[in-house]
Amino acid sequence: TPSDLLYNQLEIDTVLKLNEKYDFVDIYPLSPMQQGFLYQYQFNKEANSYVVGSTYMIEGNFKPDVMKTSFDLIVTRHDILRTLFKTDLADMPLQLVKKEGKIDYRFIDLSTFSDQEIPDLVAQQRTTLKSLRFDLTGDNPLMQLWILKLGREKFELLWHYHHILMDGWCLNILLKEILTIY
Repeated sequence: TPSDLLYNQLEIDTVLKLNEKYDFVDIYPLSPMQQGFLYQYQFNKEANSYVVGSTYMIEGNFKPDVMKTSFDLIVTRHDILRTLFKTDLADMPLQLVKKEGKIDYRFIDLSTFSDQEIPDLVAQQRTTLKSLRFDLTGDNPLMQLWILKLGREKFELLWHYHHILMDGWCLNILLKEILTIY
């Protein structure tokens, strides 16, 4: 019921319809900074502004499936990583926190290519990832994890997310948590 939600101004019919479409745990307003990011997005949806990307080179005994599981666990632990941003529910944008979430994960094995081909293929993958747009008001994840296998024990991890989810301070906290889980 609306009274169970942090933002409790929605009509009961709206909450029931949302329950049919999403398995969610709460709804609440955006922070002022999030409102600004959403405004900029609505002003120019084709711009890829405020997308944060990190690249990590990993050598040694690395298990991509365990890393994906580590990311899945932080999505489970942190509401913001399971959040959808909705502009059509009230007279203000709202965050809808889903019970479960997922990350856009891809494992790309480039290790079968020659050492001369791999740098260009990695550059192509980076360019492709950077060109993808986050739909802030859609239902898709706002975080992407791509793991490129470059050799037997050589990997590149590409982690992208929209700044509406977190800032630089949070990135370091989450990275530490991911590595602890891993």
